[in-house]
Amino acid sequence: RISCATSLKLEIVLVKMGKAVKKRSHIRHDGITGNPELYEETSDESFSAVQDSVIQSIFDQLQSPKTEDRDCGANALATLPQGKNDALMLIKSGIVKACAPLLLDKNAAVRHSATGALRNLSTVGGEDACKLMVGEDVLTPLLAFLKKFSKVWTHAKTEHSAAENKSEKVDSSNEQFVEAVTLLWNLCESSTLAVSICDQEDVIDVLKCFLDVEKYGKSSVIAVGNLLLTLSEDNEHAVEKLKSVDTGIMNILSMNISGEASLNPRDLLIRILAAGITHNLCNGDLSLLPDNVQALVGESIKLALHENVFDSMSVLLNLIEGNSLEGMEEEADRDKHIDSVFESIDFHLSAQSSALILLANLCCSNGSEDWEDVTSEDESEVVNGKDESMPKTIAEDICALPGAILGVFRQDSSSGSHVLQLVLNKTIPIPENLIRTNNGKYAKRWKSLVLRIKSLRCDAFFCLGNLVPLLSVQDFGGVDNLFQAWCDLNQMLFQTNEASTQSDLAEAAVNTVRSITEKLKEVSPKSFEKLSEQDVRILCTAVFSCPDPSIVACMVRILSCVGVSVAGSPNEPLTENRGNIIKMIGSCLLQVITTDGQLWIVAEALDAIYDIFAEDHVDTVGNEIALLQVLKSVVEPLKQKVHKEKKNLGEHAAIVMTAKLNLNRFIKYKIAKK
Repeated sequence: RISCATSLKLEIVLVKMGKAVKKRSHIRHDGITGNPELYEETSDESFSAVQDSVIQSIFDQLQSPKTEDRDCGANALATLPQGKNDALMLIKSGIVKACAPLLLDKNAAVRHSATGALRNLSTVGGEDACKLMVGEDVLTPLLAFLKKFSKVWTHAKTEHSAAENKSEKVDSSNEQFVEAVTLLWNLCESSTLAVSICDQEDVIDVLKCFLDVEKYGKSSVIAVGNLLLTLSEDNEHAVEKLKSVDTGIMNILSMNISGEASLNPRDLLIRILAAGITHNLCNGDLSLLPDNVQALVGESIKLALHENVFDSMSVLLNLIEGNSLEGMEEEADRDKHIDSVFESIDFHLSAQSSALILLANLCCSNGSEDWEDVTSEDESEVVNGKDESMPKTIAEDICALPGAILGVFRQDSSSGSHVLQLVLNKTIPIPENLIRTNNGKYAKRWKSLVLRIKSLRCDAFFCLGNLVPLLSVQDFGGVDNLFQAWCDLNQMLFQTNEASTQSDLAEAAVNTVRSITEKLKEVSPKSFEKLSEQDVRILCTAVFSCPDPSIVACMVRILSCVGVSVAGSPNEPLTENRGNIIKMIGSCLLQVITTDGQLWIVAEALDAIYDIFAEDHVDTVGNEIALLQVLKSVVEPLKQKVHKEKKNLGEHAAIVMTAKLNLNRFIKYKIAKK
């Protein structure tokens, strides 16, 4: 059976002057060893390859009066789907309605097998499969199963007692319980209907007692913690239910944080889940909590991010290749040890992903829900194409990290343990020697780790993008280090083609680059004068190599920040290097304006032109790139295109209409100044 674990993601994209303000809610992705993306990539053959007779045979077994047949059918179903399409077609065949009643079977083995089969369908099939399963009424027997058997589960053997006596096995009822709760978590992560049903059925009252590590073991607490974190997100009903167990959550949050116990990956994950639930219980505003609670949350995040997973993967690779197996003559011992290292890395990745998401949430709490999309009817005051009504740094106007948490983050920063450096470390690409390797029978599990590292990097970039505006330049180690971080990220993204080949990663990373660019523009705009023409050329090339329009728009904003910074004030003579940088950026933007088919991207580029060339001292550069001639040539086509697409502009209406309005004004202003 394949276990599943936690990983959530938050993206905040805040843009000025009529640009949409988006908040992407948490979504489920990688499980501990159940990664939908992995199954999709390895399932090249269509489900039609599976004979109808095989599916019918499983149906017959699931509905058989014989216990052995039902158990066999459930186990066969667990191994049948090899990809998302397989899972979806199985669900559409009605197999869930045949298997779900077995959750209440009289035989424990059948119940266990049925739970594993359904959980596997939800993992392999992902969000679409989970929604279909909810529609197939899987929740009725699942919730009845949890209510009935949770009353008699006392968990006679925890992981602790099993570890002390290796001849004993962990209580199988605990494994079954973890499977069931994980299945419910998958469903709730994918379906708001599932969350509503859980509220109606008071699932939290049923499960909240299982937050006792000593009584029920870490696996049960992790499974329940995942579910309660999801149920309590923006859910007042769940929050009120959970407030009755906040003492238990605090006990988890304040678990031993000294010595080796603090580095146990399961402990780290449990503490992060408790920290996330604590965040939900105060509606995202940790500043309402005592300083000691804030500090515990900050410490949990910091501890989770300390582990360098690449080091652990290197150790694991040596084990797989047989280079570090002294004293393990038996193959069973070798495999058991390798499994334990895989599991440890999996839990570390889950803890780190959850920590990054929690930190990203902390950076956008305290009022971010009050932001609304800017509409064309609600026009801002525009002066020379600039939106004067918006704050210099949008995130500054939303919140600041609570002081007690910042204090924890800044402890021992000289040793490289400042949370900023820890987050930056998670953006580093996985080393080539850990990607290009043949791991034999462990190949699929290894590939799952590699995919989870990529997902973790996305989480780190989203987190970093939210974190940057809230930190001081000193947190970066000074302006020079901040600029170096900007250069390193650009090199990582645009010289390795990551921005053009990995869209999810590129979106997160480019938004982070934009955050740092805006920070540099505020605190040290002259830093960009250090750029060479080759550096700028790489940025300009990236604009046309990214297939995603949202990434292109973000790149345009980055170029705008750089261009405005380099242009400087009218009192500063324009040096040759600065003039060349502006010339390259201006030419790039004009090419976007005249060639891009997306109207809102054209508007973004026009907005950037207005900002960069607003002052008269850069007119010489504008003349060199025929700025006014090009802008005049697009006035009428732009007018016609806006008229044609006006009703379909949606969230981009404000920026498009503002750019169109300012185009003639900008041209007339520049002509009058000649």
